[in-house]
Amino acid sequence: MSASGSKSSAATKRPAPRGARFWLAHLPSVLFLIAFALFYASYTPYRVVGENLLPAGDFEVDPTTPDSPWKERHGEKTRWEPGAGREGSGAIRLEERLGWLQFIVENPRDYEAFVVDGHMKADSIVLGERHWRVARILLFFSQADGRARWDWPSEVCRFEGSVDWTHCRTGFTVPDFATKAHLLLQNSAAEGVAWADDVKLYPAELKGSRYVAWTVLAFGWLALFVQTFVSIRLWRRRYGVFVIVFAVAIVVGVAAPANSFHAALDVPLEAYETVKNAALASEEPEPPRKAPQAAPMPATEAPAADTPPPPPLTEEEKAAREAERIRREEEAAKRKAEEEKRQRDEERKRAIEREALMHRVQKTGHMVLFALLAVFCFASARRAWISRRWALLGTLPALMLFAAATELLQLLIEQRTPRVGDWVLDVLGALAGLVLAAGFHRLLRRSTPEASAAE
Repeated sequence: MSASGSKSSAATKRPAPRGARFWLAHLPSVLFLIAFALFYASYTPYRVVGENLLPAGDFEVDPTTPDSPWKERHGEKTRWEPGAGREGSGAIRLEERLGWLQFIVENPRDYEAFVVDGHMKADSIVLGERHWRVARILLFFSQADGRARWDWPSEVCRFEGSVDWTHCRTGFTVPDFATKAHLLLQNSAAEGVAWADDVKLYPAELKGSRYVAWTVLAFGWLALFVQTFVSIRLWRRRYGVFVIVFAVAIVVGVAAPANSFHAALDVPLEAYETVKNAALASEEPEPPRKAPQAAPMPATEAPAADTPPPPPLTEEEKAAREAERIRREEEAAKRKAEEEKRQRDEERKRAIEREALMHRVQKTGHMVLFALLAVFCFASARRAWISRRWALLGTLPALMLFAAATELLQLLIEQRTPRVGDWVLDVLGALAGLVLAAGFHRLLRRSTPEASAAE
């Protein structure tokens, strides 16, 4: 009886549900990503090697005065508030849109890296019309022609809503193109007020251990990525090749430096600007042509006698002429300065518009790729799971996990910065793709009764 009882008990045992097997199979991936994030949060590749380069960053004195080390580089809505700091000290108050304070480091390539340390507080910050119009601390670099390079990581921290005093600390590697480094405390939000206090800028160097840490994390991430495909033999499944292609495309896009993406987009944008300028130039009316004037007839009369020379100018007339000359030179210099300012403003406006366009294209492209990846993942999973419900429950968590993995991968890329908002956009794209695929599958079942009967 014992043998029969054991057989019956073994016969009554059921295998784990497919959903449970899915989570057990992907538990190592979840644990690795959690360990990945925790390690990076506790490890910094930068080592401070010098004293604070930022004078008066504690804001015990007013940084907006002419004799301040900040050299009056501030916006119209920037002012010093005694007693508004973290411990009753002074703080800099930055009001919406035009609240900013800047410190410039000349010759930043004398250092290998910088570490920015500071505190910020926000009150009712409302996001502006651009994604970067918030309260934030940033360190950005400019090249030889004075243009800021926003394709290099720059943000130390950013704030929306109301946040109490928060500590921020981030390191930045100095790029080869940098001729100046700009530490900027900024509030360009639509509404709200921000305060900054105890801001420091340290010279730093990169630790030698970062190569070992980055290599281990990169190989671990790659092994996890490949193991996921191998464990389910995705290339043998229907639509599996499409899943692999879109997944690899997403990984390549994430791992590529940000400036390569900007350079790729610059080609069609510059072509568009060239065609646009040529079209505008062709629409401008041509200036009226002057009628040719007849040559003057030669004089037949005898030349007039020599006229007496004009009387010498008086001192008053000389002074008047000199003053008129100086006035004309000043007006010409003023017009030239205004024209140069207008050109700089137009270049800055075009740069901002281009950056906003690139940001929208990049985020939209990520959402579209994740949507397409979700469509083919659902189509492939539909062949493995019996019901549409398990296909959705198995695919969505896997895509969420993959989106988190791609964001964490950016921690290893020098010109990339992972963001929770980007992960949310990726998940929304995947969710849209799943909804589209499930709706199309349901419509297909209703239109083909034989397919429904086969299922």
